[in-house]
Amino acid sequence: MTIDKVKFEQALNHECQQPYFEQFATKYGRDQLDQPRLAARLAELPATFDVRDILPPLSEATMLTWSAQTLWLTKLARAATTGAAELPELRIEGDYEPAHPPGDYFAVTLIPGNLTVTGNLLAKANLVVLGSVHVHGAWVDTYMNVINCVIAGDLTVGHSLLSEGSLGVGGQLTAPFISLQYNQGVTLMLGGCQARLLIEQDHIGSKLFGPVGIPYLVINKLRLESGQPFMTDVNELLPHAAELFQPKFAAPFVDRYAAVCIAEEQDNEDGPDPYELADELSQDFSFALHEGFLLENPAVFRQ
Repeated sequence: MTIDKVKFEQALNHECQQPYFEQFATKYGRDQLDQPRLAARLAELPATFDVRDILPPLSEATMLTWSAQTLWLTKLARAATTGAAELPELRIEGDYEPAHPPGDYFAVTLIPGNLTVTGNLLAKANLVVLGSVHVHGAWVDTYMNVINCVIAGDLTVGHSLLSEGSLGVGGQLTAPFISLQYNQGVTLMLGGCQARLLIEQDHIGSKLFGPVGIPYLVINKLRLESGQPFMTDVNELLPHAAELFQPKFAAPFVDRYAAVCIAEEQDNEDGPDPYELADELSQDFSFALHEGFLLENPAVFRQ
């Protein structure tokens, strides 16, 4: 993808003035995001350059900051792309499973435009999309495949989004149901989020900037820029089960909650550990609801 240097510098100046930038840069690598240093790097590049010329290398040493740095840089690149109004589209009929070459865990699949997947997307490799992504089915990335996914534009998912890895979205994240699990993962959303229900548990370092339109929000480590109220435990959803879910999902939700509580009590003589219980409930119910979306979408939630 060809980047116009003048437009990139304009985008850089604009983004550095945004409210989120100071804490974003401080937490995720000022050496890569600092405006003067990035300007110095740009001075060495020609008037137009390839986006790969500015992306940081991915390695074991950079795993913790790579997604955030790449997210911000691709967001700038998207704004500076020559012919940005007509980004190329990669359309995949059916399911899509991006995977790295055998043994090369730091390989990155780069899509220099928009991505549309008519089925489900199961991410098994590091993925960078300079445009927006529309997945008609479900998005899944799990800790079984330690990966980083960066979307410079919007991410729209038709069914459910289940993420346990590192996910960065430069635009708005939209999905009926969003589940963010596992303490080695982090999710960054720079353009807000729209969902019917979002459940997050132990996703340390995750941050949501911009407008929030999520009537049912259960979060543990995720930090919000907005002042929207939220629940802190999945069991707080119990009183809302009948109004949130269709009947065939409301009753099983209550049953699963009781079953997990019983199992935890059996494992601990002094009763269930509150933190372990919350963790088990969050993961168990998230996977069950995700499977429900795969089978019954869109009849999971009441309208």
